[in-house]
Amino acid sequence: MSRVRMGVVGLGQWGRHHVRILAQLPGVDLVGVVDRDGREAAHLAHRFETRPYEDHRDLLGKVDAVSIAVPTALHYQIARDFLEAGAHVCFFGPPAGKRVGGGHRVAWCIHGVTPCCSCLW
Repeated sequence: MSRVRMGVVGLGQWGRHHVRILAQLPGVDLVGVVDRDGREAAHLAHRFETRPYEDHRDLLGKVDAVSIAVPTALHYQIARDFLEAGAHVCFFGPPAGKRVGGGHRVAWCIHGVTPCCSCLW
C-alpha cells in the first residue's frame, strides 16, 4: 500500500490537532505544515519531523491531500489552489462564508477537477 503525502495549512488550535493526529497515522507522510507565523510553523515542523512553510503555495505539488485549518474567509482560495493542483482537500466549516466558494467546490467535485473535497460543517 502506498503512503499518502499530507500537509496541514493553518496551525492554530485546530491545525495543531490535525498535525498531531496525521503524524501518528500509519500510511501517512506528513510532508509539511504551513502558517503565516514562521516561528510556529518551524516549531511544529521540528516537533513532528516535517518541513515548515509560511505560504500554502509552497506546498502545492508536494502533497496528495491537505487539511485546511485557517479562518473561514481564507478557505476558498486555499482550497481552490490545492484542488487545481490535484490534491484532495479537507476543511471544517463553511467553504467561504457560505458564498460563491461552496458552489464552486461542489462543481469541482462533480466535474472531476479533483478526486475529493470534503467540507464538514
